[in-house]
Amino acid sequence: MFTDKTHTVNEDNTVCEVSEDHDVLVEMESPPEDNSLFTRQNDPYKPARVNEILKLVQIGTDLSDDKQQQVQELITEYADTFTLAVSEVKHVKGASHILHIEPTATFSTKVNQKPLTPSQKEYLHKSIDNMLAAGIIEQCDPAKVKCVSLTTLAQKAHAGEGLSLEELQHHVNEECVKHGMDKLFALPPRPNHQH
Repeated sequence: MFTDKTHTVNEDNTVCEVSEDHDVLVEMESPPEDNSLFTRQNDPYKPARVNEILKLVQIGTDLSDDKQQQVQELITEYADTFTLAVSEVKHVKGASHILHIEPTATFSTKVNQKPLTPSQKEYLHKSIDNMLAAGIIEQCDPAKVKCVSLTTLAQKAHAGEGLSLEELQHHVNEECVKHGMDKLFALPPRPNHQH
């Protein structure tokens, strides 16, 4: 069954994991169609793979050309730490997650799933297939299910009409002033700004 996390699919094929409180937890691109790029385990610095990573990583336009080049070189140097698909994620040795749940605790097993659109179903089924193939999740007998929560596909929090970098910087400055700190960013006043 699924957790209470939601996944977002956008027109640009970006995927975003969002908590019930609508906080963005993880952002990721849908994996490229070219499976020959999935060489993290045996050839992580393959030029085509590194180029795909560089294409997918968004570098801020507020950096100088020199700084952008430095970021690209850093990404290239550490290309082995990036994944292009969930199947490339490596297990962390010695890491485990243990839930301490009272044996007598009971949870809802009633399915209250909201209907999904055909494109949402297609995305969700493909995601499940990818996670099954990667060994991240496994099928289970429905009689063994202890808890069920619905899956929601939601619009990425900052897609489309999100705040610009300058607007975010204005917000940071306001919070700094509000808490008695100096502004972090030297910005021109906002045009037509209303509180």
